[in-house]
Amino acid sequence: MTTEFKRRSLCKRTFYCLAVMAIAAPFLWSSFTGSGKSIDPNSVPQLRIEGGMEVKNPRFYLSSEKGFSLVVSAERAHETVDQTGLLALDKPVARFTNLEGKTGVVEANKGYLEQDKKYVKLQGDIVLKHSDGFVIRTSAIEIDIEARAILGLEPVEGEGPQGAFKAQGVRILENGNRVILFGGSELTAKDE
Repeated sequence: MTTEFKRRSLCKRTFYCLAVMAIAAPFLWSSFTGSGKSIDPNSVPQLRIEGGMEVKNPRFYLSSEKGFSLVVSAERAHETVDQTGLLALDKPVARFTNLEGKTGVVEANKGYLEQDKKYVKLQGDIVLKHSDGFVIRTSAIEIDIEARAILGLEPVEGEGPQGAFKAQGVRILENGNRVILFGGSELTAKDE
């Protein structure tokens, strides 16, 4: 064996021993000090990123126990400063599906997602396209996955298989199977 090989071998062994000691030290610390206390994770300084976390092109999968699923994607998602657990979305697209195979796509300028509550709020130039053949345009929509419902409290307009419509709001219930227009609704039926 050459001297160079012995030196490298000794350096490798020393490095491995130091690595094992660095990993084991926090676990063995309490037995050395005799305090019997473990390390409190709250006492360790937390890394704080100014402006919060940001993810480009995220995709979130949400579903209810009753067969309503939603996939939300966006150009960008970032944590909101004032509310924990709330993600702000830029240019979100929400795709929903129910057990009966009905689908829909909702596109918006911005939105908010609460993953724990399975709740999405979309805002600005919203277009909702449903597999039953209707299109709805509005400025704000809320999607409650557990309730299997979509609610729009702002004025809506759109087209469907029976014609064009306007209303003060819309409710899409029962996994997307029932669409209710409310508040001064107008329907212009198609000529057959």
